[in-house]
Amino acid sequence: MKEYDTARKSGESLERYYKRLAKVADTRLLRIEQSASQPGMFKAQSYAYRTAMHDIQKWSGANAKRFNVKSPDSDKDIARKINDIRKFLGMITSTKEGVKDVNTRRVETINRKYGTNFTVAQFEKFMRSGQWDAWNETFASKTAWRTIGKIQANKERVKQAMKEADMKYLDAETKHTQRMIDKALASNKIAIEDLF
Repeated sequence: MKEYDTARKSGESLERYYKRLAKVADTRLLRIEQSASQPGMFKAQSYAYRTAMHDIQKWSGANAKRFNVKSPDSDKDIARKINDIRKFLGMITSTKEGVKDVNTRRVETINRKYGTNFTVAQFEKFMRSGQWDAWNETFASKTAWRTIGKIQANKERVKQAMKEADMKYLDAETKHTQRMIDKALASNKIAIEDLF
């Protein structure tokens, strides 16, 4: 993707420079908001978007959503706000393509590092389902990813073990253990099938 030239044009007033950059930044923010639920765009409103919202609200108040509002009163403040806008425009995740690229690389890194085998679509479904939040709340992040990786690597054995754990053939102690496991999974909103 071609990078937007954030340099000040010859003869461009500071006010006009600010307005031009703010308009481009606001267009990017709008595109990210509109595409946040599209495939590959999970966590789209994290990354650069979150940084931009922090800067916007710093300049224009808690309810502000865009850069292109009344410019600051002093040239010094306009220049500082321009720097915030340039920082946002320079971030890879300030564009839809950038968010998708970062998400793809994130999935590849997690797969390589923890032995998981998610496709981007599977990973996104997992993240959007709230399953990750439950795992991360219960275990440390690395432990959760390693556990998921082990389950995925041994999914046929795990499926077989689950089949064999038919409640009607289990003794009282095993039934109690099975109920405790089921309760723990349910209370943490973990559906083990979603990992396969």
